[in-house]
Amino acid sequence: METLYWIVNIVLILVALAIIALVIMQKGPQGGGLGAVFGGSSDNFFGKNKTKTAESKMQLYTKILGVFIGILSVALCLLI
Repeated sequence: METLYWIVNIVLILVALAIIALVIMQKGPQGGGLGAVFGGSSDNFFGKNKTKTAESKMQLYTKILGVFIGILSVALCLLI
């Protein structure tokens, strides 16, 4: 049981680091941040198709990882 505790704990730490990296790379409301390094101008074709842009994919992955962190936290509490 202790091995499962450590596995869940390590996965939780890795997911937390991944969500931190995703949030840092996203553009803020003013359009700055590290997201500007990977993205371009939103006035092109991809700006009109928000579901296909890298920014929308990062937002989706952030939401998925947020739910995953919640599930892992509950699982960790149940293991203790």
